[in-house]
Amino acid sequence: MIAILLISLPILRTVRFTPTFDDIWTEVVLYQVALAYTNPTPMPHLSFQHLTTACVAHTDTENCITWRWALYLLRIPTLRTFSAYMMGGSVDDDDGASITDELVLRLPSEAKSNVTTMSFTESIIDLPVLEHIIGYVTNLKEFRYHCGGAVVSMDTNHNPIRMISSLLKHCSHSLEKLVMLDEHDGLDIVRIAPFVCSTSDPRVVDHSV
Repeated sequence: MIAILLISLPILRTVRFTPTFDDIWTEVVLYQVALAYTNPTPMPHLSFQHLTTACVAHTDTENCITWRWALYLLRIPTLRTFSAYMMGGSVDDDDGASITDELVLRLPSEAKSNVTTMSFTESIIDLPVLEHIIGYVTNLKEFRYHCGGAVVSMDTNHNPIRMISSLLKHCSHSLEKLVMLDEHDGLDIVRIAPFVCSTSDPRVVDHSV
């Protein structure tokens, strides 16, 4: 029902939703939309042609929603703001979803996202996955990451230095604001700030939310 409703609203600008554990059809629809937008000449009546803001959130106080939701939504050309609450996982996860990670990775890597603001709250995403996501974004201006720790995913490692290195690789030409918070492991901003400033000289490096 939700999947049908979403694709039936042609001028939708903002979507906020909480996927359930068995929300198969919404994921299938978003995957198909994402795949359609990777076509160099997409169909003229594709869904979400006016969507600028997308927010997804986990339905529980533990575990997480899969990172694949980010991958689908970032493919929408008009999207400028993406945020997620309790998102996590890696390409090796087996969460019982109907669409496998191998199928997800068939999405052409040359397709790029126009998102300028990206936020992950109480999330922990495996670094290769996060780099996979960041690599799609051509003009990221603001990036916020609040590590959720083991409550979100016990098998996912958090490495803020390598995360910043990935941001520098893909976004140093555009990134204006970086906010990182790790209440679980104690993020060492003294180590991070000189590393960032000496490499890309961003205008804002913030350790608060």
